[in-house]
Amino acid sequence: MKMKNIEQKIYTVLEEYQDWFLRISLAIIYIWFGILKPFDSSPAADLVANSVYFLPREGFFIFLGIWETLLGIMFLIPRLTKVTFWIFILHMGGTFTPFLTLTDTVFVKFPFSLSLEGQYIVKNLILIAAGVAILINYLRKNKKMA
Repeated sequence: MKMKNIEQKIYTVLEEYQDWFLRISLAIIYIWFGILKPFDSSPAADLVANSVYFLPREGFFIFLGIWETLLGIMFLIPRLTKVTFWIFILHMGGTFTPFLTLTDTVFVKFPFSLSLEGQYIVKNLILIAAGVAILINYLRKNKKMA
C-alpha cells in the first residue's frame, strides 16, 4: 500500500470520527477532573477554592465534582448536545474567575506573563473550541443551523 493511500485512509477515519474524538476527549477530561473534586484531590483545588472563597469548600467541591462528571457523561450523548454546550460554556466562564479574583496568582507579571495556574486556565480556550466544534457538527448533521 502506498504512503498516499495510507494517508488518505487516515484522513477518512479522522473525518468520519472527528466528532467522537472531541466528545470522548472532553468526556475523559470532565469525568476525570470531576471525580477528583469531591475527594478534594484535584491539583487545582486550592485555585478553585480561593477563586470562590465566599462558598463553602466542601459543599462546593461536591457540587462541582458531580456537575463536571455529569457534563462529561453528557458529552457522550449526542441528543443532549445543545444543552450540554450551554452548561459547558457556563462552566468554562467560571474557570476564568481567577483572572478577576486572583490576578496575583494567575500572572507572574501583568498582563502578559502568566503563571503556571494562568496557563492552566488559558488552555481552556482549546476546550471551548472543541465544544464549539461539537455543537456546530451536531447542528450541521441535524440541519438545525437556522
